[in-house]
Amino acid sequence: MNLLAFAAVVAAVQTAGPPAPEVAVVVAGGGLMDFAEQTLARLAPEDGGGWFRRAPSAFNAADFDACNAPGVQPEPCIRDVLAARGAADLERPPTVVVWVGPGPGFLTGWTCIGVGGAPTAEDRQNISLDWSRGQDGVNAQSAAGCILAAASESGW
Repeated sequence: MNLLAFAAVVAAVQTAGPPAPEVAVVVAGGGLMDFAEQTLARLAPEDGGGWFRRAPSAFNAADFDACNAPGVQPEPCIRDVLAARGAADLERPPTVVVWVGPGPGFLTGWTCIGVGGAPTAEDRQNISLDWSRGQDGVNAQSAAGCILAAASESGW
């Protein structure tokens, strides 16, 4: 089979499955926000062919600014904001807040927070990403797992 025929078969298989789930993702916190947005663009490309499709959110990063104050624990703060604004009851895809901050060493920390009272998979929802060259595949898999685990807090 030539390369063109192989590519056609791969494309047909990829489009035959169910569509990727929708998730409303908000990136908040501090540091390396561009890296987070670039990672999300790889996970959820505009063509819908990624790990999930990124849906518009009822929230934005500014909604969580108070969670970045000194002495405030970001995760409980974010959960409080989501609960106070009824995020679990919204008629739309689940909301996930990706809290970006420093990780160990030169890594970037991500905490993925959904609308539930607690993480469904704490080890998958608190990750460290390595932004050095050659780590894109590992980062994508970890980041997708983080977001989808947090989305599952909604009950889907």
